[in-house]
Amino acid sequence: MKPRELFRRLNVLQKSRGFKIGASAVVLALAIGGFIALWVTANAPGAAERIAASQENARESRPVGQFEFLEHGPVAVMRDAVDAALVSLSTPEGVPAVAIAFAAVAGAAITVTWFGLGLTYLGLLSLGWLVAWPLATFESTRGLGQLLLALVPLALAFLMAMEVLRLALSGPWPVMAIARNVLAEAVRMKISLVFIVILLLFLSSVPGMLNENQPLRYRVQQWLSYGTGLSYAVLALLTAFFSAATVAFEQRDRTIWQTMTKPVTAWEYLLGKWIGVMGLNAVLLTVTATGVFLFTEYLRHLPAAGEMRYHVREDGVSTHDNPGLMTEDRRLLETGVLVARASVQPDAFEVKQEEIEMEVSSRVADLRAREPDIVISDRVVNEIRSQVALEWSQQHRSTDPGAVSKPYVFSGLGGVRKAWSEAEKIIEPEVQRRVAQRPTTAPPLTDDEYNQLYEAVAMELLGKGVIKAPPTLTLRYKINAGTNNPTHIFRLRFSVNDYPFDREVALKSAQTLTFPASLIDEQGKIVLLVGNYPQNPDPISFPPDGLEILYAAGGYELNFVRVMTMMWIKLAFIAAVAIAAATLLSFPVACLVALAILFTAESAGFLSESLESYLSVKEGRVNWFAVVVRAISVPVAWTFRTYADLKPSTALVEGRLLSWLVLARAAMVLGIWSAVAFLLGWATFRRRELALYSGH
Repeated sequence: MKPRELFRRLNVLQKSRGFKIGASAVVLALAIGGFIALWVTANAPGAAERIAASQENARESRPVGQFEFLEHGPVAVMRDAVDAALVSLSTPEGVPAVAIAFAAVAGAAITVTWFGLGLTYLGLLSLGWLVAWPLATFESTRGLGQLLLALVPLALAFLMAMEVLRLALSGPWPVMAIARNVLAEAVRMKISLVFIVILLLFLSSVPGMLNENQPLRYRVQQWLSYGTGLSYAVLALLTAFFSAATVAFEQRDRTIWQTMTKPVTAWEYLLGKWIGVMGLNAVLLTVTATGVFLFTEYLRHLPAAGEMRYHVREDGVSTHDNPGLMTEDRRLLETGVLVARASVQPDAFEVKQEEIEMEVSSRVADLRAREPDIVISDRVVNEIRSQVALEWSQQHRSTDPGAVSKPYVFSGLGGVRKAWSEAEKIIEPEVQRRVAQRPTTAPPLTDDEYNQLYEAVAMELLGKGVIKAPPTLTLRYKINAGTNNPTHIFRLRFSVNDYPFDREVALKSAQTLTFPASLIDEQGKIVLLVGNYPQNPDPISFPPDGLEILYAAGGYELNFVRVMTMMWIKLAFIAAVAIAAATLLSFPVACLVALAILFTAESAGFLSESLESYLSVKEGRVNWFAVVVRAISVPVAWTFRTYADLKPSTALVEGRLLSWLVLARAAMVLGIWSAVAFLLGWATFRRRELALYSGH
């Protein structure tokens, strides 16, 4: 039989209903059976020792210093995946992640099967891995082989998601038809295809760049930063260029006549273009999110620094049920990275408005005395008022050697205090029970040992969901002093509601202090005093973002979903701007406008911080050039500050909560901006004489 005839028959087979039903049943049975088999194996007696021995044997059979996950082809990949799944299934919190992974793979396989592409995708996957396997075996081509091993499934996942999206956009309405054409353009036009390939290559290559000698928390943060932050940058550029191209090129090449001569209105045309672009972004973000999440879970279950395997220290002590005994690397990973922490800022210090106005009047009088002919506008007065507020704020945050700072009050912790009060009623009896179980010959617990036991029990109950309040809160601080010499170490005393903590701290670097939630007072407040020891050479000060209290408010899984949704919302605004610009401008100019707005919006936060120190009135003199610069820059920074404050990737990497309220507010604000851009584009486009447009 000729190859062409064989392929034809296989194609007929994979499109038949019987094959689809049978293949779906097989995939479903394999997924359910595989999950059950792994769960039983992971929870069988002695499973932990067997898994550890398997991992150790696999490690010894590989070259030292190489990243293990993508080392020797598909067999090693599958072996590592099975080992990682067994480790995850051995703990209750790891079961959902493995179940999601099995469901995702099975769902993808069944979806491809019902599209009539089951054998095609299986053949492409097998062919790609057969090519990559020999390349990954040899040292000289190992990097290329590892890249192909990861690239093939990512590319197939992208193609499958595109098929699903085409099905979702298969409605008979003009908007849906235009959106489908945009998807066809996305895989046909070089300008979009280049960015898609860059994104897939990037996601495939980053895992092999991680240094396994680094602490685990740094590897996870590095992966999350690259996987989400740089992926968003690629998608933002893709959105700007492709959105402009899909509208501008149709006008330049005059192919738009084929659409606009049909019963399609201007708003339907533009909306269809936007839906198509955002559908493409949804596909790429879904592929990115799936890859990032699954590999993060894989990294999470690797041994941390000081562990022989997941949650087992090098001395053989298991920390599964004793979170207080975690190694530092594991503790910081679980409580500082793979978590969603809410943040509380100190209350603004109180200054009477009358005092500010008196100081402003004094400075205005001094300015007029220096320059009698000067005309002081309301803008200059406002600048002086802002300068006074800034100077007084800096004075409030500064502390001389041998002095104690003014109090920093953190309010809004009443909910944490109430939840902790309820939790204490559960924790205390459990602690007393464990103390009573100690041998009668054992010495009494010291205060430090009792506190460690108390925190360990609290963390254990929190992990099991028995209590809802975090046992500890984290004070994150950053100090400046003198020239911020990195070799200088300052000794400080932090007083948290009169409970002292002595610390030796470095300058200009964020550091943390952990304290029990029981220190929150009845009003739900924390009053912080900072003492600057006399032997320190310089006054210390906290920058505006140098003090905050963090506490666990949820898991990182839902936070991850919100982060990806936020990225999609930000891309929606860029797409609307680029499409609106392309209705009037040529492709290069439309791209320039879209990129200018993108970079301005992303850098608005930096611009606002710079303007705080770039004042138009300094030492009693007016800098008129600075007045003009601020007159232009301040409105720009204010306009895009909302966009710049949305930093989803940073929130994920630093383990910060991105709440549903923040997400809803961002969707509303950016939705209004996108609607305004859409209306401007529609108002322009509906008046265009498209038959006369030449593109020049």
